[in-house]
Amino acid sequence: MHNYATAHRDFRWDIPDTFNFAVDVVDRWAEDPDKLALIWCNEAGDERRLTYAEISQQSQQFANLLASQGITKGDTVIVMLPRIPAWQV
Repeated sequence: MHNYATAHRDFRWDIPDTFNFAVDVVDRWAEDPDKLALIWCNEAGDERRLTYAEISQQSQQFANLLASQGITKGDTVIVMLPRIPAWQV
């Protein structure tokens, strides 16, 4: 990169209209069921490890919960969580 201002000005994300992070990224990595996605530690030093497969499963469960409540594509939803592993779902 020779000119940051030009690179910054001209930069564009190439994201398709149907991009779904859970499907296109998490589920792809979840094809290896042991692939580590997250190491989380609380203030006491307790550690929890989650694989992409576990995050994928939890994400699907959450999506099913939303669907069961009548939430559909295009609806606005807010979810507030502390910094815990479930935040990644």
